[in-house]
Amino acid sequence: ASTLNNNNATIPMGAGIFDVTAELGAPLADGELLALYLDGEMVGVPQTSDIWTLTYVIRGPHTLQLRHLSSAGETLSESEKITVFDLRPSTSRATPR
Repeated sequence: ASTLNNNNATIPMGAGIFDVTAELGAPLADGELLALYLDGEMVGVPQTSDIWTLTYVIRGPHTLQLRHLSSAGETLSESEKITVFDLRPSTSRATPR
């Protein structure tokens, strides 16, 4: 089984840029790919690398899930969903009274 290593991670104040790493149970076979999903949406395109750099993720909690894909694009397996927390500062200002 493959897992993501960032479960319950807190991303400190910043621009919402962070790396996500996967731990594979076995090496990928020829043509197999990995796809990362952020809040149910695929991040970029499927790839052979087990590291993703996410950019400008909005503040708050987010779910991540890894899918192991066949050369035909079918899901062979998927990790459990994990949660990360982005503490990106708010850009809104309090309304003066």
